[in-house]
Amino acid sequence: MTKTFVIVVAALAAVLVILLINQARLAQRVDKALAGMSASPPQTQGNSASADASNQHKNLQRQLELIEQKLAETSQRLDALENRAPSPAPRASLRPIRPLRPNIGVPILDKPFGGRVRRPWGPEQVIGPPDTLEAGDRSTAWASREPDAGAEWLQVGYEKEVEIAEVRVRETYNPGALILIAAVLADGSETLIWKGVEPRDEAPVDRSFEVTQKNLRAKSIKIYLDTAKVPGWNEIDAVELVGTDGSRQWATQASASSTYADLASTVLR
Repeated sequence: MTKTFVIVVAALAAVLVILLINQARLAQRVDKALAGMSASPPQTQGNSASADASNQHKNLQRQLELIEQKLAETSQRLDALENRAPSPAPRASLRPIRPLRPNIGVPILDKPFGGRVRRPWGPEQVIGPPDTLEAGDRSTAWASREPDAGAEWLQVGYEKEVEIAEVRVRETYNPGALILIAAVLADGSETLIWKGVEPRDEAPVDRSFEVTQKNLRAKSIKIYLDTAKVPGWNEIDAVELVGTDGSRQWATQASASSTYADLASTVLR
């Protein structure tokens, strides 16, 4: 064999090998293509499952919206029922409360009597004939500083000393707290006129206390109260002194253990 023949045979062998390699590569490509075509149905199933999941999500969202709508309607009905229900009545206060300026139209300082100005609820309001013509917490009558505080007293004086036949007390607010009435003698000592339990009554009331002791002469009367017996302020408007000679006198002087006038005048200054 010559060298030329050997070279030609080698070249042909090389071409054959190249052709075989290319054929193998083409076969691999065809297999891959066929494999891709066989894998396409599962992709379609995945898309279908995704669509089903989307539909389920939408259904759940719609159900939640319906539930929220029903809750809103129920809340509106409850609000309507609460608006129809009557509001509870306010509770009444057990302790009496006096306003600082009650009795609109009544001046803070009353008209002068005997050259003096009478303070609202001061003991000087007892001086003279009655001027509290209706029941109630009126500044034209005497009241103690505090209600329901216990022992209090009111002392009144008159122009003439007489033999006492009767003492008349006009109570205009929460009567029934009187417990003792005494005559104050010239030497300052006291003689009992009445002691007992005063019956409760509707104000205004004029209570009469007759004197059984003979020859009891005085020009001053002292009235004792237990303000804890009857709730609220126990107010007195006037005290009349009746003599055995038929004379009748209204007080010209008055003093008390305490008075709401002190508190009222302090606040109103």
